[in-house]
Amino acid sequence: MRIVVHGGVPLQGTFQPSGNSNAALALTAAALLTDAPVTLTNVPDTLSTAVMFDAARVLGTTITRDGDSVQLQTAALHTRELERDLIAGQVSTVLLLAPVLARRRHARLEIDYPLSRLHTHLVALRDLGVNIRASGGVIDFQADPWDKKELLLLQASVTTTALVSMLAAALGRETIVRNAASEPHIQDLLHLLSAMGVEIDGIGSNVLHIRGVEQPGGASARLSPDHIEAASVAALGAITHGSVTIEGIIPDHLRPIGRVYARLGMTLHLNGDTLFLPPHDKLIASQLEEELDVPIETAPWPGFPSDLIAMAT
Repeated sequence: MRIVVHGGVPLQGTFQPSGNSNAALALTAAALLTDAPVTLTNVPDTLSTAVMFDAARVLGTTITRDGDSVQLQTAALHTRELERDLIAGQVSTVLLLAPVLARRRHARLEIDYPLSRLHTHLVALRDLGVNIRASGGVIDFQADPWDKKELLLLQASVTTTALVSMLAAALGRETIVRNAASEPHIQDLLHLLSAMGVEIDGIGSNVLHIRGVEQPGGASARLSPDHIEAASVAALGAITHGSVTIEGIIPDHLRPIGRVYARLGMTLHLNGDTLFLPPHDKLIASQLEEELDVPIETAPWPGFPSDLIAMAT
């Protein structure tokens, strides 16, 4: 495919970001925890989402899509194996381990990438008591319910936090997770689990207290708007000296990004669920003496997202 871009024109107009695609992946996996229907709205139509839906269908999920609304129901899991063809090389499909282990207690994962990419996830699963055996690109898992577990994640990993939270929701009576990720898509996942009957304290923080249920129920959830997409469009508007209005945002998801953008000379005006970017004749980086030699670095949420570092540099 060939893409031709004719530049030199200010970006103008009104934009509404799509739903968070990372949230779509996690919430799809969570929907498989129950045999009841789960309805997700504001679901983006992306390649990664399509791959996750295809994998869920192979596992036994019936998926009905109407615009940005998706209903998923998994009356029974047809297999406990996540084969190489099924995962399509995407590490995000490891999220499907959670519902398979929760409902079948055993799972097998075939990978075509180095095992080290799963290190943080595997350590956390072992801390939950999951028995893991790995050999030649095949990993076998066995899980049992627990009364109480406390664990400290090696990293504030989004995928690890999602895996642990889903397993705790279905297998654990009480689980405390420290150094948990708190990105908007993790918050979306935790709110869905809460709607499914799980009691969770600490949503939006780095310490989660999860009290699981034997059988998560059906629920509905709306995916939050993609803050990375919104921030990217705002940056493009500023770079092209345009003026952009972005509607349907969540202000708290843009404020951490706005602080870094301000250092680069970008001004974002937040008013309710609307972001307004005025025209910028020039982008002048902060001249505050204490900021002159301070690099812009990425960090776990609410730090600056790594997905936006290209825009910032």
